[in-house]
Amino acid sequence: FYRRALEVNPKHTTTLCNYGTLLHDAMNDFERAEDMYKAALATEPTHPTTLCNFAGMQRERGDVAAAEKLYRRSIASDPSDSVNLCLLANLLREAKKDYK
Repeated sequence: FYRRALEVNPKHTTTLCNYGTLLHDAMNDFERAEDMYKAALATEPTHPTTLCNFAGMQRERGDVAAAEKLYRRSIASDPSDSVNLCLLANLLREAKKDYK
């Protein structure tokens, strides 16, 4: 259904993000998921959900620096989102970084 939705509107940010999440979470297809997340961010660079989901995938891949950067972009786009603040704090704690 995501592919069909993208045929109708190939630049729909939420569809791109959700398809990326499906590819990542359900199919473990990190390469295609990254493509979807990047396409979503190309259409809406400050989309907090895409930034957060992409960060989570990078974290899972072990790329702490990329995950941190994406979480920080997500927080900058929506400073009131306490979930992203906690996710960043956990990432930094696990990486034993200063998380002020």
